[in-house]
Amino acid sequence: MVFYREVAIEEIKARLLALTDTRPGRHLWSGLVKKAFIDCAVTMKLKVATAGTAAQVEGAREPDWGEWLYDLVWYTSKIDEATGVERTTSVPLVMECEWDASLASIALDFDKLLVANADLRVLVCGEYQGFPREAVFSYCQRAVEGYARTRPGDTFLVCVIPEVGEVECKEIQA
Repeated sequence: MVFYREVAIEEIKARLLALTDTRPGRHLWSGLVKKAFIDCAVTMKLKVATAGTAAQVEGAREPDWGEWLYDLVWYTSKIDEATGVERTTSVPLVMECEWDASLASIALDFDKLLVANADLRVLVCGEYQGFPREAVFSYCQRAVEGYARTRPGDTFLVCVIPEVGEVECKEIQA
């Protein structure tokens, strides 16, 4: 299966921009974000591994598999003919969600993405009053540039969802 990374990036951005939740706080935001990624994966005919979405958000489709290594994973698989066991054939996307507004917590989740072997690695985080948005983007850029195992073409998408205002996503290429 061919994964069209640029198409996925535009679809993700559009779905995140469309998110709305008028309730105070961030309790359900992880579920809303995961639902957006699940819906996107369905349109691309990809399987999803994640936890907790259907219980958190009305209308969320059940994932194909529970949480696996990251907050959300898009994957393809096939049945191994010799054993009858399903095996992973590709991981087009991994995503981490972090709602703690500290740069240290966000950096920890982003660092997990550095070691992922996926076509697209996405970090979604919340923005609060006094949140260092530019510091997050800058940290992620330096982390990609400084990671010894980064390969040319590795692609990261960092998306910040503010309490008020529009979502901002920045693409980082190795």
